Amino acid sequence: MSGFPTRTGRGGYGPDPINSRPVRDPARQLDGETVGRLMFWQLGGLGLVAPIATFGATVTGSAVSLAWHAEAFQPAGGNGPTLTYTSAGVYAVSYSASYPDETSNASPLVLRGGAAIALGASVLHGQVEIGSSGYAATVRFWALPAVTAANPAAFFVAFW
Repeated sequence: MSGFPTRTGRGGYGPDPINSRPVRDPARQLDGETVGRLMFWQLGGLGLVAPIATFGATVTGSAVSLAWHAEAFQPAGGNGPTLTYTSAGVYAVSYSASYPDETSNASPLVLRGGAAIALGASVLHGQVEIGSSGYAATVRFWALPAVTAANPAAFFVAFW
């Protein structure tokens, strides 16, 4: 699956596995062909729909802080995104343009979409807009029903 974090479908995992020997006792032996094909199918599907990155942030006035982060392209950990308060209810999020894949080759990061959820007592609507670079985004929150910009006390964002 060279090139991660670029998402791959089923075809990225190679050909279907085959049994090297016949299954003689199904109660004690796995049918590697069937199980292997199912595992590749599920991995390919999960890779296409699971978030590639998530983070939580806290907001105090005009200061935004990264509370936690997790990225599929940094399974051993690493630096999270850079967060910047832009204006009331608007935050800039930026990741690096590329990350090393499993073979240590730089692969471009491409965010395809996102979702933002405000945490706390207020009712806010969140929106994520991916920038043209593919690795930066703008997160916005509005108070409902007035549709005015508002700062949440904390928020969660997931990217695909």
